[in-house]
Amino acid sequence: MSENYYDNHKNWMKEAKEKKATHFLDIIDTFNYEHYPIYIFENDVLQDKIDEYNNKDMQRVYEIVEVKED
Repeated sequence: MSENYYDNHKNWMKEAKEKKATHFLDIIDTFNYEHYPIYIFENDVLQDKIDEYNNKDMQRVYEIVEVKED
């Protein structure tokens, strides 16, 4: 994995904690292969969010990350 990948996850984890998210999805755009986060919150249904983004509109779920306190 590239350093950028780890930097992204580090930044997304920090942002997820600030937003009080329980998870985030690492979404990959299959057109240009850029990654971006989708934050999941306590009242969200994780599987519904996965279904919403996976293999839709040239994107897919690359990774599901649980947000844990340090």
